[in-house]
Amino acid sequence: MKKCVQRFVFWAAFVMAATFSADALAQAADCDPDSPSVRYRSRDYFTNAPIVLTDVPYGTDAIQLMDIYLPPAGDAATDRPVIVWAHPGGFINGEKDSEGAVLWCTEMAKMGYVAVSIAYRKRMVINVTVTGPAQGVGSDGGAVRAVYLAIQDARSAIRYLKANAGTYGIDPNKVFMAGSSAGAVMAANVAYVETAERPWPTTGSIFPPRSNLGCVDCGEFAIEDDSNWNGDIAAGMVSWGGLEDFDDGDDILDVIDDVNDADGDGQIDTERMLFMHGADDDVVLPGKGKPFSSFGPIVGFLLPNLYGAYSIRERLDALGANAPQWEAHVLCNEIHEFELDYQDGSNGYFGASGVPDENFDYWFQESVDHFYHAIDPAMPETGPIETIEDDGNGDILNTCDSSSKGTYAPTAYSTYRVTSPNAGSSYCWDITKGAILTGQGTDEITVRWDDSPSQDDAVDRTGTVLCFETTTSGAVETVYKASHHLSLIVDGPTTAPAANFTSAAGAGVGQIDFTDASTNANHPSDTYEWDFGDGTSTIGTDGMPSHTYNMVGNYTVKLKAMNECGNRSDFEETVTVAGVTVSPKVYLQGPFNGTDMNGDLDAATLLPATEPYTTLGFAGIQNAGTGFAASFVPGAGGDVMEDWVLVELRDPMSPTTVVASRAAILQKDGDVVDIDNASAVGFINIAPGMYHVVVRHRNHLGVMTGMPVNLN
Repeated sequence: MKKCVQRFVFWAAFVMAATFSADALAQAADCDPDSPSVRYRSRDYFTNAPIVLTDVPYGTDAIQLMDIYLPPAGDAATDRPVIVWAHPGGFINGEKDSEGAVLWCTEMAKMGYVAVSIAYRKRMVINVTVTGPAQGVGSDGGAVRAVYLAIQDARSAIRYLKANAGTYGIDPNKVFMAGSSAGAVMAANVAYVETAERPWPTTGSIFPPRSNLGCVDCGEFAIEDDSNWNGDIAAGMVSWGGLEDFDDGDDILDVIDDVNDADGDGQIDTERMLFMHGADDDVVLPGKGKPFSSFGPIVGFLLPNLYGAYSIRERLDALGANAPQWEAHVLCNEIHEFELDYQDGSNGYFGASGVPDENFDYWFQESVDHFYHAIDPAMPETGPIETIEDDGNGDILNTCDSSSKGTYAPTAYSTYRVTSPNAGSSYCWDITKGAILTGQGTDEITVRWDDSPSQDDAVDRTGTVLCFETTTSGAVETVYKASHHLSLIVDGPTTAPAANFTSAAGAGVGQIDFTDASTNANHPSDTYEWDFGDGTSTIGTDGMPSHTYNMVGNYTVKLKAMNECGNRSDFEETVTVAGVTVSPKVYLQGPFNGTDMNGDLDAATLLPATEPYTTLGFAGIQNAGTGFAASFVPGAGGDVMEDWVLVELRDPMSPTTVVASRAAILQKDGDVVDIDNASAVGFINIAPGMYHVVVRHRNHLGVMTGMPVNLN
């Protein structure tokens, strides 16, 4: 599923900001690089159900249990990567066997991973007057200790898996971690928090009494001798979580700089991390903030600051070539835990629907791609593919600065060919940081390397080439992996577009044409988010949309303009959809009970969702085929709807001539209103004046005013 994403990629010396990844660029339809059955990449690589070992203890506390999902019986691999999943729940609730955890682990095991879902100590108590294992003093002491205990548990589980690698067929050097919400906070901090950085509330104190929680790898452990193992991971995924600022500092430098060299050895850490966040997340903010602060200032005050994907991206932009290996996706208009049911899913459960949201597949596939590249499967040092054409060192000059918004220079191209293709085999190619122009599905391709602008600095980056061969027997193998070095010189826009627009009446009934008038804008990769004020919105690169309104009225239209570096500004203006309004009152014989009408169709949920008069042959209806306005839901309370009616305005001198007609709502008390079940019936683009008013119903005779009435 295509999502609206601000995607920021930070691989070892590479920084890119783009609206969509290069994978989303047009590729030839000869094959799908996701279709070959490739281990760790293809869902249902194994078709049978995984082997599940439940309640395996990894520590001495009763809660420290894990469910281990192994690939199906018969899998001969003995060096499999393992992914540890930590469930959400705010460090208060949540289970390792929630619907989300079971689905995640099952899917990963069927792809060839060993997947593990852990239970961990949930000691989130923010009553600072109480002492005990999870409490401290200060505004966020108890919360910090709860998070630290969970981090210790996760690292204990990882140490257990490394110590038992032979038992479970695990490669101890390929231990990954992923989590959602609270579990995501754990994954981020497991990757980067070292003992030297442990927060003060985790240390011991005589007054007030507070136990010393010890080092990050000092948590309870199920094996007596654990000295040879640590809880470090090679890669991680953080969904709707963030890095915790244990020092509660005011500068993101405090946490991000520590991340660069978490173990203090003077080298940038190489954990490969993927952050995913919803731009509208009000539980864990995508920027810097206190979790749950939107639920009240007291709750937020008692919790430590977290840095979400927006803040991480901001700091990494500044670090440039010194940035570690990160990728951050900020999903427009999305909320917390969007992979669950969008309405009522939470804490790892899908909600009343019992199934995940449609976003689940997008979210899961992004994690699959991330971990597949982290595995870096062994490839031949000199594979059976040669580069037969290249433009040299792949230098790209981008003259897109913040004032001129100049054009791109010619892009780098490469051609790759299988030197000795096998008869009958097909070849499927997968490219990162570029797009296949020709040849997908064949033994030779031409690649256009991506030239997305980045930060105000010269940075290096590397694209990758993967080739999958499907033989005549149906077997699939990865036959080659190559890298392509690109140098990118960028003077990227650092100033936000000054959002602005103009509007004018369009050709259609109720149509308003909008024209972007933003300054420092109109770059091909600028993003425009339009809110048309009637419950509808769009987002994309269209700076000149047209929108059709279904009702007379004033609408507050909002525009958010954002450039490729993530800088944005907002603008709003009121537009008027002109016309005349009328408020008839009629009763239907039959449903009329002497006081009002019965509302039987509403009670029986038999009201048509869209107006029925177009299908009955009435032509020229202004709102033909429309349904209810977003603000009205039949049966949800308020004025009860009796049925749809058709309201006509007729010429005052020639009552058989229909000037305009409109489908409207008849309420059980006789009021005729517009499709929002509240406003007077509005006729768009009709001038004020004298008109006969007609009300028609699909199985009653119509009525008309005896004399023209003045409408304005």
